[in-house]
Amino acid sequence: MKPRCFFSGLVVAILISVALAAVALGDNTSPLTLGEAVFLALKENPGLKAAGLSVPAAEAQIAMARARFLPQVGFSQSFNNSDNPTQVFMSKLNQRVFTEQDFLLNNLNNPGSYSDWRTGLVAKQPIFQAGEAYLGYQQARLKRDIATFQVLAARQKLIYQVTKAYFGRQLSEARLKVVQEAKKTAATNRSLVESRFKEGSVVRADLLSADVHLARLTQEEISAAGEVEIARSALATAVGTPEVGFRTLAPAPKEAAPLPGNLDELKQVAEQKRPDLKRLALAARVAQQEQAKARLNFLPRLNVMAHYDLDQKYLFG
Repeated sequence: MKPRCFFSGLVVAILISVALAAVALGDNTSPLTLGEAVFLALKENPGLKAAGLSVPAAEAQIAMARARFLPQVGFSQSFNNSDNPTQVFMSKLNQRVFTEQDFLLNNLNNPGSYSDWRTGLVAKQPIFQAGEAYLGYQQARLKRDIATFQVLAARQKLIYQVTKAYFGRQLSEARLKVVQEAKKTAATNRSLVESRFKEGSVVRADLLSADVHLARLTQEEISAAGEVEIARSALATAVGTPEVGFRTLAPAPKEAAPLPGNLDELKQVAEQKRPDLKRLALAARVAQQEQAKARLNFLPRLNVMAHYDLDQKYLFG
């Protein structure tokens, strides 16, 4: 079974749910739901897009590995100009223009500068590669499967990051509201203490205590507001679109999510379904085949080769 058929139940469930939420994508003023955030992340996150490019790259590696079984054709073009006696002698001989005058001692010992253009064609057909090419082809297919599982793992990790960032922002915004309400209460209490201090019913220490409490809540409000901005940035980064950070979130659930199943059952499902574990298993098979390829280097190779060379004094002469 090919790895692209393996999808975790979580991914399938979320994809089905967010497909219904996709109709609201055009309205950026509506509250952002978790399903819509996940949908946008799967569509727009640049990291996931980059991970998806590994599959076409692996497909290209398969084509390259398959090409090792095909014949190879090479072309070469070289130029040589020399007055070296040996070079001139061989150039004329390769060009089939050697004459009786060239056998004269003066012409042999003191030739003039001579040019030679060599055009070469070579064809090579592998016959026996000791199984190395076949193992390379199998490795390329396994690496394609590894790339597929890497994409699935990246999708699952992204869904987790978006979920964590979404609820993290909800929590930070709720904390900010609590601190703001506490600050309002502290400010009201400070005003009440101040009026009583003016009336003489409380001492100055009570007023100073109210000031300290209000100042502490003011500091907590600033810190909570900063955490909200960080949470907004984290959600926008996880989704991959800056606009998400400016949208309001849907109301938080009032009831806690149900607890997952039995821990042992969850471990068993993880061992069977997690794409990163499948990727590691395939990587181990690739390493084993690499070891087998290393042993095959001791075996001979058999190729059929054909050469054609053309020497001429002038290019296209």
